[in-house]
Amino acid sequence: MNIIERLLALLGLRVTPDSLTRKAAAYAAREDIMKAVEHYKKALEEDPLFVPAYDGLGKVFFRLGYREEAEREFAIADGLEKLAKDPSDVDAAVPMGRALLTKGLYKQATQLLEPVLTQSPRHPELLKIMGSAYKTLGVDKRARELFKAGLERWPRDPDFYAYLSGLEQKSGRKEEAERLAEMARLLTRVLQDNTDAAAREQLSRYFLSQNLYNDAAEYIRQAVSIDPNNSYYWTSLGECYLRAGLLPAAVDSLKHASKLAMLDSRPLQMLAEAYRLTGKFEESRSTKELAGLLEEGRSKNRSPQQGARFIKYLLNLGLNDEVDAQLNELLARYPDSLELNLIRGRILYREQKYEEAVALLKGIAEKRDSWAEPHIWLAMTYQRLGDNMSALAEGQLATRLAPKSHTAHKILGDILREQKKFSMAENAYETAENLKPVKK
Repeated sequence: MNIIERLLALLGLRVTPDSLTRKAAAYAAREDIMKAVEHYKKALEEDPLFVPAYDGLGKVFFRLGYREEAEREFAIADGLEKLAKDPSDVDAAVPMGRALLTKGLYKQATQLLEPVLTQSPRHPELLKIMGSAYKTLGVDKRARELFKAGLERWPRDPDFYAYLSGLEQKSGRKEEAERLAEMARLLTRVLQDNTDAAAREQLSRYFLSQNLYNDAAEYIRQAVSIDPNNSYYWTSLGECYLRAGLLPAAVDSLKHASKLAMLDSRPLQMLAEAYRLTGKFEESRSTKELAGLLEEGRSKNRSPQQGARFIKYLLNLGLNDEVDAQLNELLARYPDSLELNLIRGRILYREQKYEEAVALLKGIAEKRDSWAEPHIWLAMTYQRLGDNMSALAEGQLATRLAPKSHTAHKILGDILREQKKFSMAENAYETAENLKPVKK
């Protein structure tokens, strides 16, 4: 405070923001920049919302090359002028609000921006500014209201989770605070890393739990795009579509998932439900049965029959290593199971261990004389051993035991053709063709 200012203060005459601003401008014109800055700041101490002081200070900062500081002062000046004409001008209010917060003018920010917020109650940046101001002022209830409003409207914005996490931590709700903080971290990760599929999957799971299907689907679509061979991501995408009622998209996604993970029952269960909801009841039933077969096959308490059905499915998929592992495990538990031993006979045939296969298959046929399948495999095995008579006998017996079996007649036709009995082979093939299952 200079001598004149002291005298005025002693006489009880107050120095006005206007007079201080004029002095500051005079100092700036004489290139006494530090004096100019000092007087502009004094003017703002007298009146924190005095537009000419902000405008003048911004010009001085600009001349000094302090562009960021200049923009802050200009934002306040511009915002105050525009809001005086139009209290709903959110485009002017937001940069002004940010600038006020950087200067510590939290109370002024709330007073000026409340009318703007009334007109734009869902503007994300305005909600952040107002919530932060109220939080700093200790008005936590109002801050929480604003941050929650932002979170409901902008659930993919990490800032709202971070702000709310701080409030929850302050209130002693540590578990909720950590949950919100983790969401903020995940959302920040996906913004910074275009290849982080795991974070996107976690976000999708969270949004699905909140019934926010569009957000859940968007993040899991991104995960699928990053890792297109991940069956779990495709299954999650199918679940999103299914719960959102987008049934054709759900069917496509779940079918793709089941192809990538042929031994996983989860996509099949959901696919069965999608088929049911679209009125495809036969497809739903068959898909549900397959899912049940996979669940039974993986069960610790599976019966030998359930295990055998599962292993046959594995055989059809050509998963030979898995077949061997499953069969050895089950035979150790159920060594006398005819179903499992029949599969063992099939594997011996595949491994060209024909003598062992015959011995095993004959024993099964004797114990289950009405069962056509061991005779089918015996017929093929005898044919490989060059025992044509036994092969033909077993093939004919198989067709008598299972007259409607496409496979039995087909194998008999192969044996007859190899033995150059072409007319009889043709009849067998014709019967097999008539019994061939119709593909739908």
